[in-house]
Amino acid sequence: MMLTKAPVVDAFAALGLVLAALVLLWRAARALRRGWCRVADFLDDWNGQPARPGHKAIPSVPARISALETSVEELRNGPAPPTRRQSSR
Repeated sequence: MMLTKAPVVDAFAALGLVLAALVLLWRAARALRRGWCRVADFLDDWNGQPARPGHKAIPSVPARISALETSVEELRNGPAPPTRRQSSR
């Protein structure tokens, strides 16, 4: 099917449509990749990282929350009672 009476114009129009579709697909793929990278970064932070040579371990979010809950419980219960020191005399 011809859109115009000039086949060259129709060929350029078809080429333009194909290129426009490729550009839209490229942009969609880039947006999906950026979104996935953000999700991957979040999951890395959530799960933490083990210690490596030259790097400290990064605790996971559940481990951090557990440590915070423990600290809050210690604060609620007050300071620990003093212990008896044995004299060295």
